[in-house]
Amino acid sequence: MSYKDFLLIISPPDTVNYQIARFKKACAKHIGPFDAQHSKAHISFGLYGEEIQTPRQKTFVMERFIDLVAEDINIMEPVEVTINGFNVFSHGKKSRTVYAVIEATEKTTAWFNKIKEILRIEGNITPHITIAKSLSIDNFNKLWPHFEKLEFKHEFTPGCITVLTREIAEKPGYYSLYKEIPFARRQGHSVANPS
Repeated sequence: MSYKDFLLIISPPDTVNYQIARFKKACAKHIGPFDAQHSKAHISFGLYGEEIQTPRQKTFVMERFIDLVAEDINIMEPVEVTINGFNVFSHGKKSRTVYAVIEATEKTTAWFNKIKEILRIEGNITPHITIAKSLSIDNFNKLWPHFEKLEFKHEFTPGCITVLTREIAEKPGYYSLYKEIPFARRQGHSVANPS
């Protein structure tokens, strides 16, 4: 058994993926290629299992963990999530990340906190969709005026948490689908089909 990383995400619908891809393409026209330029739009819950030392144990433990948390996720009703505008993460004096904002209402904050609790994530998380990651200050200064006043609003209801995996030996960034863990379906409510 090989040593694997696991990444848990929420995927927005195709309409959002398409728009985020357009924003990334526009960024590349202004600053050239950048980190994660071709990654699909997603809300990330982070990389899992880095503290476990042996490859076989890590994969086995993570697969078991995912099976256990799936039971709790399956009974969670999804909430409507609203993407509204853009903001910036500051990484000290050297870099910035531009992202699409997930509106934090009382309901969505409680929902994301519940997921965080189920997934045993410690510390604060800011649900978001990355546009351009770890930009130099120069590149950030070229891009931010384009995003600062740009309007982008979209609402969707997540259908599942997607679990991605990759072999450690593979080039970073190349993930494949491991499993989709659906949220509970609400009677008479249409849920966006994640891609």
